[in-house]
Amino acid sequence: MATLMSKTTATVLGGLTATAIAIAGYSTLNQPQPVPVTTKPAITETATPKHVRQGYERTLFMPSGWPTRDGEQCNTRIETLRQQSTTPVTIENCKITAGTWQSPYDNVTHTNPADVQIDHIVPLANAWDSGAWQQNETTREALAVDPLNLIAVTGTVNMAKSDKGPDEWMPEHWRCEYIDRWVAVKRKYKLTFDDKELTVIKTELAKCD
Repeated sequence: MATLMSKTTATVLGGLTATAIAIAGYSTLNQPQPVPVTTKPAITETATPKHVRQGYERTLFMPSGWPTRDGEQCNTRIETLRQQSTTPVTIENCKITAGTWQSPYDNVTHTNPADVQIDHIVPLANAWDSGAWQQNETTREALAVDPLNLIAVTGTVNMAKSDKGPDEWMPEHWRCEYIDRWVAVKRKYKLTFDDKELTVIKTELAKCD
C-alpha cells in the first residue's frame, strides 16, 4: 500500500490563470502542463441551432472505459482522484481507498472516494451535440481525458447535472470558474454554443468580477 501527496497550485501569468498539478513522490510521470484559462472571457461566438442528438454513445469517446494517459500508471479517473485530493491518497493496485476531495459545485468535503465522481465539465453528450460527432476518435478521447474538462465532485450532484448545459443546470458554488472552464473547453475543441446556452453564459459572466 502506498501513500502519495498531491496538490494543486494556481499561478497567475500575464492575466491568465494556470492550474499546475504537482505530485510529490510521483516524479516519473509526464505531468500535465498548465492549461491557461482566461478569467471572464469575452464572448464573441455566434449561436448555432441546437443539434438534434443522434447516434451518441459514451464509447465513441472512451471505447474501453476510462483510458490511461501516456506516462501515467492508472486510468484517468483514478489519476484525477489522485491529483485532486488535497491530502495524501492511499492507493494499492490503482484502487484509492482514502483521500480528501473538496467538491467545488456544492462546497462539500469528502474523505470516502465512493462519494466522489469525476465530472466532465462539458458533458460528453453535450460535446457530441456541439460538434464532436464530426470529430475523429482521437480528438474525442482527448476531450474526454483532458484535465481542463475534469473535476472531482460530489457523486449525487454529478448525477443531478447529468448531460445538462448551463441553460439547464448550474452549480450552487464555483459558478464563475465553471463558466470559465465551460467556455475554455468548447473553444479548445471547436465546439458550438446554442442560443440559450450563450444567453446564460453571458448573464453569469456579467455577475463575475
